[in-house]
Amino acid sequence: MKRIDFLDGFRGIAILLVILYHGYYIWFDHLPFGKKYADVLLFKYGNLGVQLFFLISGFVILMSLEKTNNYFKFLKNRWIRLFPSMFIVSFIIFFTASFFHERPLGIPPLKSLVPGLVFINSSILEAFTRIDFPILETSFWTIYLEVKFYIVFGLLFYVFGKYKAVLFNFLIYILALVLTFISAQYQIKLNPILGGLIDTFIQFGWFSAGAVMYLYFVEKNKKYLYYFVIMAVMSMLSVYDKATLGMVVYMVVLASLFGLTFLLPNLQKIIASKFLVFIGFISYPLYLIHENMLISLIIKINKNFPFIPDIALPIIATLFLVLISYIIAKVIEPPIQKFLKKRLNFK
Repeated sequence: MKRIDFLDGFRGIAILLVILYHGYYIWFDHLPFGKKYADVLLFKYGNLGVQLFFLISGFVILMSLEKTNNYFKFLKNRWIRLFPSMFIVSFIIFFTASFFHERPLGIPPLKSLVPGLVFINSSILEAFTRIDFPILETSFWTIYLEVKFYIVFGLLFYVFGKYKAVLFNFLIYILALVLTFISAQYQIKLNPILGGLIDTFIQFGWFSAGAVMYLYFVEKNKKYLYYFVIMAVMSMLSVYDKATLGMVVYMVVLASLFGLTFLLPNLQKIIASKFLVFIGFISYPLYLIHENMLISLIIKINKNFPFIPDIALPIIATLFLVLISYIIAKVIEPPIQKFLKKRLNFK
């Protein structure tokens, strides 16, 4: 499948926003500079880069489905795309944890590898097995959510066709939103499995918004632009209980940037810059590996080189992670994917 450069650029933007959030804001109890940058909006709401990832996935997955002739082949394709980096990164994290011992989540036990390798949340595994599965990386939650989206949306696509699949996927989000509101309003305690599913489906609106932009990209029908605006705005309601003005503005800017890029060729060229495309190319392993290792590296660099300005610490640490991620994406991952395709009888 031919890559669309500006989508890789958006992946680059998304992962950089998430890294800014983790490197400067959320782990302030561990960071040597504490809350020094807590009021910088770019850092404070950088976690919304995840929603940008979801928009991209909605676009890419619908495109992938149209180029795949059956459901199980689609799922195998997605597994081959996700598993190698998850496998590599999980073991890198596990075997280097004693060196990066400053990591916020501490030294992980062996069984913490299981959720990532099977792409199922710890909470769901624990509900079914009654075994405790500690979290290896908190960032993995989005990958588990993506997998659920692949399963649900893929099934909808092959049963109902692409247009109804997008609509039904969005209606699943609306249902999750309504159930979330009712449970909060009436203080209804949900069982872990149902609660986990609702927490997943509450993000499906973003995927649908990304999917309608794919329909616009292919068909050039302006009605999809209106659908995108409606779906993106309604998807913002998923954070109704914790939204601030800054958060809303941040989401509006990201969604608008995503939508406008399909209309403005000059903006496409900017988003498709070599730097952003490069970061987008390595974004998956970088996303998987960055969080705890980033914080540990920041602490180590600060301890050994105290003269380095605070603002530069996450940047220097990220450069190391970029190098590791590039090696994974360029050198290690492709032969594993090729081997898996051959073993699974792919053409």
